[in-house]
Amino acid sequence: MDRMMWPLALLAIVVLAITGVAQQRDSTGLSLDFPVPAWPASGVIPPELKSHCVFVDAEKNEYVVAYPDNLGSPNFEKDGPSERHVSRYKLQRGADPAVAVAVSASSGGKYKYAYTIFNSPKAKQSIDQWILLLPDGAGNSAAKQPAGWFGLIQKGRTFTVVSPDWIKSAHAAVFAFEKTSGQIAPGDSRSGFELESDLKPGFTLAYFRPIESLESTTQASGNIPQLVLKNATPPPTPGAPPAGGGGGGFGNQIPAAATAAWQPIKDDIEKLLRFEYNSKALLTLAPKFDKSATDKTIASDFLRGITVLSQAGTLSADSAFVEGTLSDLDAYLKAGGTGQLKLNAQPKNEVETQVFNAIKASLHIN
Repeated sequence: MDRMMWPLALLAIVVLAITGVAQQRDSTGLSLDFPVPAWPASGVIPPELKSHCVFVDAEKNEYVVAYPDNLGSPNFEKDGPSERHVSRYKLQRGADPAVAVAVSASSGGKYKYAYTIFNSPKAKQSIDQWILLLPDGAGNSAAKQPAGWFGLIQKGRTFTVVSPDWIKSAHAAVFAFEKTSGQIAPGDSRSGFELESDLKPGFTLAYFRPIESLESTTQASGNIPQLVLKNATPPPTPGAPPAGGGGGGFGNQIPAAATAAWQPIKDDIEKLLRFEYNSKALLTLAPKFDKSATDKTIASDFLRGITVLSQAGTLSADSAFVEGTLSDLDAYLKAGGTGQLKLNAQPKNEVETQVFNAIKASLHIN
């Protein structure tokens, strides 16, 4: 595909504006606040954040680990924190994804979802893995992937979301590259991702990110810095051989004080590196509604999804399709959500067509 042919993204919802140490939600209200505070622009940690050692610098797509040089020492509580040892590590939020999804009928009354994933030329990182949140009932869906990737349905994989009443999370479709040739570099795209499901389409979230850096993996694994180990290691008993059999190390025994001191930092890093925070997310279409779902429930889902897309500017709020479809859905719901929904507006672009076809598939509109 020509790199200059860049389609509209369905919706990039995890973009947090951070000023100083404040964190603000995006205008859609769907993104999660980071589980750690923002790194102050001045680099000086204010008194109210002195107890924190893990911070996020979203503008630089990094997180910061800033722990006191005397962490783990016996007198830490008495002396208080000393100067900080500051290290930065890359986050996985540098992709700039977009999704095109075609929903069609498949055999046995199933639905086929065909996805094309795009990564904008403006992206700072590749897309190496992506995940679709799926509701209860989607566990029997089947995943298919392009060459150089693997895909599977991971049952029982749940995520924390802002609106669990709307975005259902019980299973996940997981896709990841197997060969470097499969990576979706900035300006590239990849087709061939498919799901086949009994469930009719509705709105959900998808997460996109590159693979973890070696440094971030090491941090998340809980490796305790040598400085903290040294601080927590008691001085040797006079006349006793050095720890580690004279090798100058800490032996095979990690001091309990070091583990206790580092555990809160490890926990904060693990939280921050979860997909919900450490990726780019889009609102997109996926299997959602089983046969028991009422037309009213489905219509409400599309009313909400189209509203969010138009608020974000992904769909033009003043387009004839958006205005007409929102009006038709609203009138249908106010009338009780029974009978056949009639859509009077016709789509004019790719994103409108995707949404239009999904509504027709879910509500059996000819």
